[in-house]
Amino acid sequence: MDNQKIRLDQLLRGKAGSYLKPVVYQSKHDNVCAICGGFKQNQYDRCWSCNQTLREAQRQQCQNQLADQIACGFYAVEDWEQTYKVIRDYKEQLPSAKEHRTIVTSILALHILGHLSCIGVQANTPVTAWAVIPSTKNSKRYGQDHPLHQLVAKLIPFLPEVRLRANKAKTRSLDGEAFSIASPVRASCLHHVLLIDDSWVTGSTAQSASICLKEASASRVSIYCVTRIADESFIKSLGPSLLKDFINGDHYTRGWCPWRRCVER
Repeated sequence: MDNQKIRLDQLLRGKAGSYLKPVVYQSKHDNVCAICGGFKQNQYDRCWSCNQTLREAQRQQCQNQLADQIACGFYAVEDWEQTYKVIRDYKEQLPSAKEHRTIVTSILALHILGHLSCIGVQANTPVTAWAVIPSTKNSKRYGQDHPLHQLVAKLIPFLPEVRLRANKAKTRSLDGEAFSIASPVRASCLHHVLLIDDSWVTGSTAQSASICLKEASASRVSIYCVTRIADESFIKSLGPSLLKDFINGDHYTRGWCPWRRCVER
């Protein structure tokens, strides 16, 4: 790893390394999805959500408009796990929000700023712009500057932004009309757009935004989500020991690259 990655890695490990669990895309029990890292039944190749998204895209004939690569940072298990509390509360007016925003900023700094070249290498072209998924119409933050947008804008001011507008309420279905481009964008910015959200539940929101970007002529779209939300009851349903193995397993992994999906030396 280069010096910047090492420094950012050490900073994040010092702040939250005791509980952060990096998202992985393969396991000894074959219970994680190779697309999003979510938990799945081992007789299937993908999790239910990713499989459903692919089916909807095929039905709508927009498979080529789905994201070219996806990376999620850390698992967040509803509702008790500390990472879930961080990603839930960092955008609220709470006493803990300042510290939680610091942790989210550290994650973004490592996985986006520290690994910016990795994103480009994996997509075969450097990142040329970024976009944050805005609050949808049924959110109390609709029409406001999202806290995640504020953090990312300070982190990578040297890259142009593609502003998105939410046209509809949030659903868990793939919808290419859910978002639109909010302001004119130079064609050169659309070679490779990094699309950022704070959490991946089903992926339909992020993939709907990817469709919007590709319909606006984006050549490549890479999605980064700070957390992959996991459901405790579903993990338990996969096997009596799986949740225990997850809880007691490795926490923070030094040198982990969410884009290359391996440990860098």
